[in-house]
Amino acid sequence: TEATLKSYLESGKYDIKKLLPPPKPLLPKALMPSEPAFQAQNIPFVRLGEFLGTEEAEPQALPVDKSQFPARFPPDTTFRSLFESSKLVYERNSSQEGFNSNTCNLKTLLTSSHGSQNPMLFDSIDPYHRPTDQTLIFESRFESGNLSMASKLSESEYNLLLQNDINSKGHTQWFFFRVSNTRAKQSVKFNILNFAKADSLFNHGMKVAVYSMKSADREGVGWSRGGSDIMYYPNGIRRGAKSYYTLTFTFTFSYSFDIVYLAYSIPYTYTQLQQSLDNFEKDPEASQYFNRKTLCRTLGGNPCDYLTITNKGTIEEVKSRRSVVFSGRVHPGETVGSWMMHGLLEFLLSSHPEANALRQNYVIKVLPMLNPDGVINGNYRCSLVGADLNRRWKSPVQVLHPVIYNFKRLIKSTASNYDIDLICDMHGHSRKKNIFIYGCNISKSPQTCKIFPYIVSKVSPVFSFQYSRFGVQKSKESTMRVALFKELKIPTIYTLEASFCGGDMGSFKGLHYTTEALKRMGRDIARSLLVIARSSKMPAPLAPKRTVKKIKGATGASASQMEIPNESGLKELDPAVLLDEMMHNEELLHNGEAEDSSSGSDSEPSEDNLEVEELKDYIPSLSLKKKPKPKSKPKPAPQPRVMRQPARKKCNKCGQDELPGHTCPEAPPPPKRKPVGIRTYYNIAGKRVHDQATQTPLSFYPKMAKIRAETQGDFRGSLKEDSKTPTSLETKPDQTSKLETNNGRKSISSTIRRSFFSEVPKKDLESNRSSASSLRRSANHSLMSPQEGLSSTTLGVYSKSKN
Repeated sequence: TEATLKSYLESGKYDIKKLLPPPKPLLPKALMPSEPAFQAQNIPFVRLGEFLGTEEAEPQALPVDKSQFPARFPPDTTFRSLFESSKLVYERNSSQEGFNSNTCNLKTLLTSSHGSQNPMLFDSIDPYHRPTDQTLIFESRFESGNLSMASKLSESEYNLLLQNDINSKGHTQWFFFRVSNTRAKQSVKFNILNFAKADSLFNHGMKVAVYSMKSADREGVGWSRGGSDIMYYPNGIRRGAKSYYTLTFTFTFSYSFDIVYLAYSIPYTYTQLQQSLDNFEKDPEASQYFNRKTLCRTLGGNPCDYLTITNKGTIEEVKSRRSVVFSGRVHPGETVGSWMMHGLLEFLLSSHPEANALRQNYVIKVLPMLNPDGVINGNYRCSLVGADLNRRWKSPVQVLHPVIYNFKRLIKSTASNYDIDLICDMHGHSRKKNIFIYGCNISKSPQTCKIFPYIVSKVSPVFSFQYSRFGVQKSKESTMRVALFKELKIPTIYTLEASFCGGDMGSFKGLHYTTEALKRMGRDIARSLLVIARSSKMPAPLAPKRTVKKIKGATGASASQMEIPNESGLKELDPAVLLDEMMHNEELLHNGEAEDSSSGSDSEPSEDNLEVEELKDYIPSLSLKKKPKPKSKPKPAPQPRVMRQPARKKCNKCGQDELPGHTCPEAPPPPKRKPVGIRTYYNIAGKRVHDQATQTPLSFYPKMAKIRAETQGDFRGSLKEDSKTPTSLETKPDQTSKLETNNGRKSISSTIRRSFFSEVPKKDLESNRSSASSLRRSANHSLMSPQEGLSSTTLGVYSKSKN
């Protein structure tokens, strides 16, 4: 209790530390293992073991002499005739309808719920064929496996057929299968008949990736390169207007009853990635540098993880940092991209001083695998909807392309909170050697997009700036590089391409790339950021854009203040000097612009894609239906106009029709108006006025009397007297109402003229025209005076007079 502890402390006889319980050890948090990979095909999968052993850089083969290509098949040859059921020794999925079809019903897949266990994953499965002789046993029903059929021609030769990407008609290039029941020193020729590309690195020195279980156990040899008599040539089997291509190679087995894996390149599976991320989380040191989250679920139900890597700090310190984005494996068959990504993650999550400097100044977003479904199911290029996800960045659909849709939102959100210095997507190339970059181009400022690849070439011994290409092609406008370049206006967006074969320059000239070399390339991409970001003389798009408030005691530095650790070998690289070197060298400044800068990728839409009518049975209707345009309602036919008489109302009192002008005899007479006063006064405009004070002033009357006296003598004898004309200033009620017609707006002059000339004899008009004109002028002059005018009463007197 507190009192007892207090008495112990006061007595000084006991050490309080001995009374306290020991602290709990700082152990890494308990992690649930990652979910197993869920395949979309309704076939059993066998678990793959870990591929152990060392790997060495092996020399490339000699280029193939194309004049030595074998003869083609006859024009009427089909795959169905070559792979008859009686000759088959292996078939991956016999339940599919149609020959070598590979479809997946996503309607069923999306509605199914995945548990923590995969019911279709086993430690071992029965082989398709159990031979009693030396026939090889083929198997590809495992993660990332790809082999559809195998037909035996003889004990030493087999024809093979690759499976199409799911829900497509082709995209065949990646293969990964294993053979067993081997014999030592047995040479077997393998013919893979349904390649689609017109050329391959197999004609330029590339060998097949091989892994022998017994070689790994006895000699410690991991993945290696093997095969002889390798050729890649058109075989004459029609593929529309084109031809399919055959890869043929011969392999000699070293051990009897061995299990040998053969692959297009060294595999990197989804399970390998999940195990690597689990190990990073269990590492007490690496786990404090990153946060792992699930971006979304794929169509196949597999979680797609992304990482946020940075050093810990206050909210203000983290906000003052800049950002970079890395991604990879959008094309499932490009495994070299995953090996570069693996090296990048190992470096960023290490305690290396250079990695610490990057974490201190950057918030790094990493999505290691953009297409888990394709990787798991052994596709080469597409997702489960049969679409190339790197051609969906312009307008991704959330239902069909959930990873691209959510990753694009993540990048835009990052761009709104941080200045992004680099976006890099890692790929593999099947037609070119070396490691290089595809970037965009700004014609007015070419150094803006090219300075970073040029610095990478100084940092990495295997990177080739000469092979890099820069441009914004219309055919690539829906790729990640071009779509984000146009939307975010970030010039440093690149596609990092690594050859499946090896290099023809640098330290790997004439050699195949090892996984260790690819890992170093991923590390060097990150290290190049230290060089380019520490200079304030870089092109404007790389300079800080946001105004960040200086934080007292903050450890983060802006990009222009980044310092490279003293123990780093990058101190000697001055970015300002490299930029000046590029600006004064036209060949470097305009490298990769004149030549074709296309990546050599498949066109989009590809002829291997299924038509919409073929896909509608496998893809949810929601994903294929476009929003229908609102249909305009048809205009009704014009109807003849019918004059409808208004409904007649009856008078409530007399019962007659209440038509316009109806006067009801039963209605009481209207009340008589009471006179306002004894006399009514008018102003010169003929309107009623309130009192005599506001009517025409009396000074007007002498003027009119003078005019009257002048005109009476000339017209007295020629005009008839009107006995009804009033002689006083007062007017009768009927005369007053006449003066009020036309809203009281009759001009006085027109009234005088009309009343005067209507009664003047015609014979006197000519002689007295001048006198009448003078009268009109006098009347108009009086009308224009704002102070004086003719009252309506006076007007009545003089308009009806004989004068």
